Amino acid sequence: MHPYQRHIVDLLLQQSPRRYAELKPVDVEGNIFSHHLKKLIKEELVAQLSPGSYALGKAGRKLAGNVSATTGEIRSQQKILVEIALQNEQGEWLLFERGREPYRGLIGFPAGRRHAGETLLEAATRDITEKAGITPELRFAGTLSFTIHQEHELYNFVETHIFAGKTTKPNFEEGLLGTPMWMDLGNKDLNAKPFFPGLAEVYQHIISTEKPSFCEYHIEVNADFSEYQSKLIPL
Repeated sequence: MHPYQRHIVDLLLQQSPRRYAELKPVDVEGNIFSHHLKKLIKEELVAQLSPGSYALGKAGRKLAGNVSATTGEIRSQQKILVEIALQNEQGEWLLFERGREPYRGLIGFPAGRRHAGETLLEAATRDITEKAGITPELRFAGTLSFTIHQEHELYNFVETHIFAGKTTKPNFEEGLLGTPMWMDLGNKDLNAKPFFPGLAEVYQHIISTEKPSFCEYHIEVNADFSEYQSKLIPL
């Protein structure tokens, strides 16, 4: 973001709406300032309420929740997911190979974002129906938080609400989002490609925890996702 645009957004984050004269620095030419203001309006970061009066726009209000009140830095916000662990009569687990980034080509439990207005259970039911075409009975099994770094840089930051259940063994078709499949996880190395970082922790949580609980993990992955190192963070 251009420094002039950042100046405008910073002022509106502190107080919105403001007058044009409050937003424009005295040492900036009017045509240059207006050019940057129009770009912010086009991107919906700023909205013009009336001639000479401006406020945060739709995108600006969303941005406000991601900006530190003390430093002004735009922070990475944790993604809220639902994750579904289903097992069939043969003891296999329903997994999903992602067809898009992030984690394209990697395999994990079906997971997706919660939509506005959904309960966690509604989100989990919708997601497994979209990805596998089934609507099983689900029980809440707990929540895991993951901070994932790739070569010491933040790659993903998620909190996943896990639902578990049993189901029959239907046949699947490959979809746009990826490919569902059945797999026995008992003899697999889950801390390396082709599995998602965090799959091992979710799997262990499901098979070893009787009551819903919360755990937090820090995971380091190498450049090609061929190895993961996980650390449980004490609460």
